[in-house]
Amino acid sequence: MTFGIFGNTLKDNLWSPVYQVIQWLDIHHKNIILQSDVAKGLVQRGLMGAERAEQLSKKKLYQCDVLLSFGGDGTLLRAAHKVAKYETPILGINIGRLGFLAEIDTSVLLEALEKLEAKAFKIQPRMMLEAQIQTADTVKNRLALNEFVFSKSAFSNILAIETQIDAQLLAIFRADGLIISTPTGSTAYSLSSGGPIVMPQTEAIVVTPISPHTLTQRPIILGADIVMTAEVKEAAKPFIFSTDGKIETFDANATKVQIQKSPYKTHLVVFDDHDYFSTLRNKLGWGNSLI
Repeated sequence: MTFGIFGNTLKDNLWSPVYQVIQWLDIHHKNIILQSDVAKGLVQRGLMGAERAEQLSKKKLYQCDVLLSFGGDGTLLRAAHKVAKYETPILGINIGRLGFLAEIDTSVLLEALEKLEAKAFKIQPRMMLEAQIQTADTVKNRLALNEFVFSKSAFSNILAIETQIDAQLLAIFRADGLIISTPTGSTAYSLSSGGPIVMPQTEAIVVTPISPHTLTQRPIILGADIVMTAEVKEAAKPFIFSTDGKIETFDANATKVQIQKSPYKTHLVVFDDHDYFSTLRNKLGWGNSLI
């Protein structure tokens, strides 16, 4: 079994659990593939020799049997973008703060490795979205596990975003922005903007306006098999379009975005004691005393 290691190298608390995992994998004679930045960081900290680090980072991360993602949700999103097309399973290991995607924290890391070795885990596919961004002279394709977001640029007025579903007008959202999310992304930016929580196994697309000018424009849950098109109207300044937090800027009135369910899915590793509702209660503080 080959293990990949991917992590947020800006976190000081990354290196101890990563080194612990590498020691365990060496003892059990497992193959290792390192993210190049992780390999460099290990060498810089004297935790691995340069020659071995170079050797372990030669292969691509998608070639592993399971990818260990050390960080928060943002780190796992970046890992998903690298390996989703290859159906590589990802185990999220939380070393951050609030996170819904990480399956475990570092306190049970070695126990989790033993479960992986014994194949005592399940794979939970997560729906992804794809966007085709058509500008005056280019076509760009983007893939998201959490969401796509239209938002206004600095000092610009509210956006008027015309949306169509299967070529039928849905609405013109006049708002600070618009979030189009997966069920996985429903507990991210969409939730903080008033959107609903959708169980991750559900296949649906959630559309959530950000601070709408008209208060009757509310979030809506759409079927997963629709094709949505969106255009920013009546805007003189460029707008911001982000894919799982990665920002790009486009000209309004010259850009059309088509969004639909992707054929690719992110495959997350979950263990038998996985409890989604327990995660919700713990992360959102449900049931905690207000006093």
